[in-house]
Amino acid sequence: MIKEMMNQLLSSKQGLEDKLREVNYEIERLQHHVCPHEHMVENYGKGTCPDCQYRTKGWYCKESPTKECDYYDEENDEYDEDCCIHCGHPEERK
Repeated sequence: MIKEMMNQLLSSKQGLEDKLREVNYEIERLQHHVCPHEHMVENYGKGTCPDCQYRTKGWYCKESPTKECDYYDEENDEYDEDCCIHCGHPEERK
């Protein structure tokens, strides 16, 4: 009986850890932390900002509400494979 209860506790603990991991991921996604340092677009692009250690997910964009380039237009349900829908800069940069 005790062994069975311990197994249930362990399995529920694993389930809770998995749920907690999912919740943490969702919180990060919803917060969408944005690095405010504009130099990233010129010097770093996709990478880690040396000022705040934020790991960027994309190129810096002044016009975007998230301050990162976006290639999907939700209003028209269209994906622009070449250029940011806010600033027009290309996704592939040298």
